[in-house]
Amino acid sequence: MKRLSEKMIAQMHLTGIVLLVLVIISLPYLSAWAGTPAGMTFTGALLNPDDMGVYVSAMRQGANGHRLYHFTYSPEPWQPRLMLLLYLVLGKLTAVFTTPTVFTLHIWRTLLAALSIVTLLFWVRTVFPKQVRRQWISLLLILFGSGVGWIAVFLFDNAAGWSPDLGFAEWSPLIALFNTPHFALGLGLEALFFALMLRMSRKNGAHQLWWALLAALVGLLDSLVYVYHLAIIGLVVGFLMPATAFQARRIPWRQWGYGAVVLLPQLPLLYYYAFQTNNDPYWTQYITTTHVISPPTI
Repeated sequence: MKRLSEKMIAQMHLTGIVLLVLVIISLPYLSAWAGTPAGMTFTGALLNPDDMGVYVSAMRQGANGHRLYHFTYSPEPWQPRLMLLLYLVLGKLTAVFTTPTVFTLHIWRTLLAALSIVTLLFWVRTVFPKQVRRQWISLLLILFGSGVGWIAVFLFDNAAGWSPDLGFAEWSPLIALFNTPHFALGLGLEALFFALMLRMSRKNGAHQLWWALLAALVGLLDSLVYVYHLAIIGLVVGFLMPATAFQARRIPWRQWGYGAVVLLPQLPLLYYYAFQTNNDPYWTQYITTTHVISPPTI
């Protein structure tokens, strides 16, 4: 009975944290929608405003049956590519109920943010097994400990434009959950991936293979959702393997084999984004200009 009570208390704590975060990441958007002047439209973006139209476009393409993303904001003959897959899938799911809009995009962001908070809890429980107090403190620090850059707002003009805590969407977990669906889900998948890797390193025998296979699957999903995580996964696992050899003063072939299992699904994506995508000069320009193409000079 005591164990059940402790479990219920933990669930209440988690529910409270999730609801608090969802309120924090939703109120600014609701305020912007409510305060939009007559005759104007809120684009749904409070960070990275250049990108939002692309995501909604991808959702609508998914709703129309597309499996690859077509860049529709240019008269140039762009070739469809495996990009923004999450939004294509969300568009297909949204089309079952309604037409994809900026509002439905943010509904998905909120749901995926809640899911990611649960995976972050799985991560801290993996790092600090059976240390409940540390687990909750760690989760709170991850979600709300983004730094003290917000203080600059009260000290300097235009601080929000250069303070990374407020202006960089990738800077902290809370800002990632606040920004877009692929940021929110990507954060959760990344945390889940490294939690699985950590569990793999702590197990022996056949259990290691199962954790490696799960990590490989989650890593593949993460790279499909947030393509830049492909580099993070590759670099971290790539450095981890020689680090384990240095620590053990020998080559742990079994551990390296599991690491290879984890990285193997990433190789086709690496080839695709490094070589196949660059076959189209328009996509190359799109990627090298950080997805915001400057207009030609007059």
